[in-house]
Amino acid sequence: MPCFIKESLCYKIYIVFFKTIKNLYAQSILKKVVTALAEISGQSKTFIIFDKYLKKKPYFLNSFFCRAVKSAANLIDKLLGAVYKLFLPIVSESFAVNEAKKILNFPIHEKLRLAAVFIASVDFGFCLGGFINGSLSDVNSVYIFMPVLICIFMIALKRIINIFQKSFIYKCIKFLLD
Repeated sequence: MPCFIKESLCYKIYIVFFKTIKNLYAQSILKKVVTALAEISGQSKTFIIFDKYLKKKPYFLNSFFCRAVKSAANLIDKLLGAVYKLFLPIVSESFAVNEAKKILNFPIHEKLRLAAVFIASVDFGFCLGGFINGSLSDVNSVYIFMPVLICIFMIALKRIINIFQKSFIYKCIKFLLD
């Protein structure tokens, strides 16, 4: 656990609260009753029968169907492993994979902008398809309006984060955590 969490005020309050509750439970009548019931039920005939039933090996593990499914799964696994090894050099040199690796190294606000562009393109395709088919209605306008709001929010997220980092509340929280 990072040291700034261990030294924070909220963490210390949580630890004190947790230890208090734990000590109260350790000395309570409820714990004594639950412990006594657990000891009594652990030695009962019902518990022994139920425990033996749960520890028993299931019959279906030895069945023909189970063995057939296991062998089919192993064959499929080997086949897909071979296909993976076959396509690994091709995929690792492809343009799309290299571009995806570059995208993974982008800062978070750039990733959010790319996600917004993707959502907007899907939304635009839905709107265009509905317009061509003549099925664009008031109910579908919600499906168009919400992704547009999400896109605007994602694009503006960096500015929102910058505004929040300059706020008094952010500085107070950062002061408490530091």
